[in-house]
Amino acid sequence: MSNGTEKLINQLAKKATLCGSQPSIPMSPVWHLGKMAAFGNKSSYKLIQDTLDYLSCKAKSKTQFEDSEKEFLIEMYEAFWWGGKVKGLPEAAKLANHYVNGGGRPTELDSYVYQNSPIVQKTLLAIKSYIEDIADNSIFPLNISSKDQGFLKSKYAVPLRNMNFRTEGKLKLGGVLEAAQSDHRLHKTDAHFYLSSVTDRVGERFRTQWSVRSAYDFEPYEKHDYYTLLPLDDFEVRIDDGLSHYMTVLGIANAFTHTSKWSEQW
Repeated sequence: MSNGTEKLINQLAKKATLCGSQPSIPMSPVWHLGKMAAFGNKSSYKLIQDTLDYLSCKAKSKTQFEDSEKEFLIEMYEAFWWGGKVKGLPEAAKLANHYVNGGGRPTELDSYVYQNSPIVQKTLLAIKSYIEDIADNSIFPLNISSKDQGFLKSKYAVPLRNMNFRTEGKLKLGGVLEAAQSDHRLHKTDAHFYLSSVTDRVGERFRTQWSVRSAYDFEPYEKHDYYTLLPLDDFEVRIDDGLSHYMTVLGIANAFTHTSKWSEQW
């Protein structure tokens, strides 16, 4: 046996034992998640969380996944679809399902979840005030977004930076809008995003199309140690963003963009 072959075998053996013994992979995550939500079932929680922790370890060490483990992850995201529907989070549910079943194609969301957000409503008003200020010296149609440097330097952007991020959300560095933490529906859908607008003049009035375009993707372990919590009764199931990202490496999920649009005349 060559030194190179022996070294490879030793590396594979080390990876195989790094994550401990393999748990029994549950074939119906949605059933176990349902038991947790409805009955506070501890054994279901332990089984799901132990499996996710084990697969997170495998993702970190880039160990080969078995077909049953890939199927479990797919079904977990499909279970998020059911859970999101039940919890009143239809947009988050749609995005989770699209991650494993959408093939990377773009998708659209109803604008309701953005239009009813306090940070979107106040940023929208601030951009409109800014447009009124610069209208006489501008060429239409006018493209202004929350990251537009002129807008960010204007007096209209200042109050947006001082909002309560827990209840209202706020304007962050570079023009990113942060969804309010109390707005669970938007926060679970899209926690950070830009608001864009295209405005034209219609006589003495303006017509604006508003839009949000975001990416549904996750940071790999090499960049950040982020995670997502799924609250179920007294439990919180933790799934690492690094594991969710690794699903794209495994070929069982695809990052994609989603958009939301609405218009108004003012």
